[in-house]
Amino acid sequence: MQSITDFFTIVYQAPFIAQLFIMSFSIVFVFTTVERNFKSIRNFILKILACFAIHSAYSLLLFVLSNYCNLFFYYNYFIAYFLSILTCCLIFSKIDKRSDAILIATLFGMEVTVSQLEHSLMLLSLHDVNHYLQYFISIVLFSLIGVFAIIVHNHSISKLSHISGNSVF
Repeated sequence: MQSITDFFTIVYQAPFIAQLFIMSFSIVFVFTTVERNFKSIRNFILKILACFAIHSAYSLLLFVLSNYCNLFFYYNYFIAYFLSILTCCLIFSKIDKRSDAILIATLFGMEVTVSQLEHSLMLLSLHDVNHYLQYFISIVLFSLIGVFAIIVHNHSISKLSHISGNSVF
């Protein structure tokens, strides 16, 4: 029970919530389409909220597991994100599985890159910068994932369909 309390007091703060929202937006935006009508926009927002809930649940589960199994300690965040992408892709995606595999790898690679960049910057400025500036840096860096999702979405996914299975692997 202590690890659940720790998750909500230590981890589940404003930057983490913003990161989850940006990542949820990027996952849904890449794997679905949204039209300019009320029903489509409402469904898009509901999918973002569902993805947010899925990612929060995986993060909490793996945070709790990391207290019992040291194997998950450093990697729980990355595993939660990967499982979130995979789950949301299976639920929301309407494209072929080959393209899904490429998009999952692309989004996951972008998230790992941004997370490591954030971690490195925070280690450099751990003592000299106040928490609000650290929060701002974190949110700006994770906004890159949202920008990246918009770029990926704007390019036709059908271009990925001709890639062979061996190339995907």
